[in-house]
Amino acid sequence: MPKLQIKNSRTNIILYEGVFATVKDCLEQAVQERVCLDYADLRHANLANGALDDIAKII
Repeated sequence: MPKLQIKNSRTNIILYEGVFATVKDCLEQAVQERVCLDYADLRHANLANGALDDIAKII
């Protein structure tokens, strides 16, 4: 599995990273860990059927 990163779209700073099968899995884990994802660059991420219900609680 590749090491994936979620970066800030404005500053290019890494917000979260780890070894995951998909960007969706990476994002779900970041949400579960309550990582601040302000300005996360998700433009090319396929988030279909993602378990992101808790994301509204951390934004």
